[in-house]
Amino acid sequence: MFIDRRAVLAGATAASLLAPIAPARAIVPERYRDPVRQLMAMTWIGLSKTKAEAFSGGEFVTALMMKFQLNDDFSFTGAMLEYMKLENREYQGRFTISGEAWVIGSDVGMSIYRMQFLRGDPPPPPLAWGTSKGDFRFYNDSNRPGHFTMQGIMTDDRDGTQFRVIMNDNND
Repeated sequence: MFIDRRAVLAGATAASLLAPIAPARAIVPERYRDPVRQLMAMTWIGLSKTKAEAFSGGEFVTALMMKFQLNDDFSFTGAMLEYMKLENREYQGRFTISGEAWVIGSDVGMSIYRMQFLRGDPPPPPLAWGTSKGDFRFYNDSNRPGHFTMQGIMTDDRDGTQFRVIMNDNND
């Protein structure tokens, strides 16, 4: 039986497309594992901001809350609540999130790879709830000794709009 180059390429392509898709294992050196577990066990509360001339102060601002369930391989699933107030009315959206915690050099962070909208109050058109991906770094909170901040960027999956996010741990 003769196998040509086209058949080999087609077979390799099919095999790669059918292989299970999973995020790469997070790399967290041993000495960082307990601190990363502690950071990911916290409840995080903060704000998301993006430039938008149509809103007061030239920014569109929402409040965020995130909570994570860390797995042994430092991947996580979690919940995110987003809150916004427009024209004296409040809107809430609930999401599931998943990703990985990581350490690169001296940076400790986490990345959200997937977000899914669960339910929420429909905002006024043209606004709609959307999903994003995000990369965050953890820092010591200089204003609250023993506490931490999480800062990063979330990028809208639909149109690429970027949101600056700053959150604080809500743990006592």
